[in-house]
Amino acid sequence: MFLELTLTTELLTEFDINLYSTLVEKVTVHDVGRLMVSLLDGTDVECITE
Repeated sequence: MFLELTLTTELLTEFDINLYSTLVEKVTVHDVGRLMVSLLDGTDVECITE
């Protein structure tokens, strides 16, 4: 069901503060270009940018 939802949902084109506050607990900056996003369900996602 999750896969079907992600395949049929349109991409976001602008920041949605309600969606953000529903999903994200905190964002931790470790180094330049390296972030750790902690979601409310306990999941941590490492984001590396160039």
